[in-house]
Amino acid sequence: MIGVILAAGLGSRLIPITYTKPKCLTKINGKTILDWQIDAYLEAGIDELIIIVGYKSEEIIQHIRFHSNIKNYKIINNTDFESTNNMYSLYLAKPFIDGKAFILSNADVVIDPGIVQALADSPKQNLIAADSSSYFEESMKVVVDNKGHCIDISKKIPQEIAFGNSIDFYKFSTSLSTQLFKLITTYIKKEKRLKDWTEVAIQQLLQKYPDKVNVLDIAKKPWVEVDDFNDLALADKRFNPYLPNLSQKKIYFIDLDGTIYLGNKLIDGAVEFFDTLKRKKIPFYLVTNNSSTTPKKYKQKLSKFGIHVREDQILNPIASIVNFLKRHKIHDIYLLANKEVQEEIAKNAKVNANSHKPEYVVVCYDTHLTFEKLRVAALHLNKGAGLLASHIDIVCPTPDGPIPDVGAFLKLINATTQAEPICYFGKPNAQMVETTLKQHKISGKDAVVIGDRLYTDMQLAKNIGALSVLVLSGETSRAQLEETSQVPDVVVNNLYNLCEYL
Repeated sequence: MIGVILAAGLGSRLIPITYTKPKCLTKINGKTILDWQIDAYLEAGIDELIIIVGYKSEEIIQHIRFHSNIKNYKIINNTDFESTNNMYSLYLAKPFIDGKAFILSNADVVIDPGIVQALADSPKQNLIAADSSSYFEESMKVVVDNKGHCIDISKKIPQEIAFGNSIDFYKFSTSLSTQLFKLITTYIKKEKRLKDWTEVAIQQLLQKYPDKVNVLDIAKKPWVEVDDFNDLALADKRFNPYLPNLSQKKIYFIDLDGTIYLGNKLIDGAVEFFDTLKRKKIPFYLVTNNSSTTPKKYKQKLSKFGIHVREDQILNPIASIVNFLKRHKIHDIYLLANKEVQEEIAKNAKVNANSHKPEYVVVCYDTHLTFEKLRVAALHLNKGAGLLASHIDIVCPTPDGPIPDVGAFLKLINATTQAEPICYFGKPNAQMVETTLKQHKISGKDAVVIGDRLYTDMQLAKNIGALSVLVLSGETSRAQLEETSQVPDVVVNNLYNLCEYL
């Protein structure tokens, strides 16, 4: 048995991901769609693959060469991928599989490995894998007679007569392989139908041999055909091994900006998520790097959204800054911060926050930052003052797009003075949550960290050994995940997507 994967398409509905890679190299939980299929073939004992490529062909070739597990494979390049469709791609494989048994698949489907295993193991020589529990307007549907034979395949089949959706996996015997390629050759060579789907030929095959092809019902096995970002979100969720573990965790640390709200706009589903946490009696804390205001103000803001928490449930870097200043007996600083934050730090740490001879310049999220403040800070740093930062977030998400945050201030300061912070207090610094973990007498492995940033929220989870959940409602886009080696344990669109797993 040979495996044949059609991977020549563009994937225009996944732009900007597919600006730089073909759709089949899009990652689902850190693993490309193509590798999901390759591994499924290998697990089924099919170790000879033919892969027809086209768009961004070199990326696929390099990926298979260096990252995939398959050793026995042949690459066929459809250089006319822009003016042809997948039937033409299959036609290019004719010299290698005409008259041979093979399993055919489109490279944009993420599947349970058991599907290929079931196709390979079935005594039925000709099969179409179909899901009797689904019907999608845009997908290929199949019709099955009362003897279990597949007699039609088309996108136009109405729901009342459809058995279900084809999942674009097909098994052909040696004899039917020959007949299929006779039809395809007629379409391509004589009729010049270069833009037809493979299913056009398969439909003709079913009509010519109505008792030769059976259906393999895979209704109980997961699969997702990935065409757009909604499909990506479904695949991220359906093929994630960690989601069922959420209900076993003992504490949740949840980001604010970009996770619960954007500016003054509540993100859909956030209230329902917190209502679920409270109903399940799961302890949670809100962990923010935003040092522009105090926990008291955050409590008031959340209350207006219908999310009611205690002040001690809100963790931000201000308390850590105060503890650092007191522990090191520092009395003179130059503080870039909003007025209420200045007052809180000065009062609780007993420091002069606007010293003319500061030991440290301390940078918080000053939303009233002026050139004069930056000028004075630079001069103090030039004279040898140390640099402290509340956190390292480069941008703050808002409904209108990202705006500069402390990390951006630090880049400006560094470009001017070459100064680097000797310490930062916010995420991903584990100190943000370690005291809370100790209070609850649990370790990081019992925790979940939820947020919208890779380099702070997800890194914090890694630093404490917690399960990481990235929400795509703030800074990080699904496209950015394709370019990072820091793969979150779970990826969801927003907090509401987690409710069913709590």
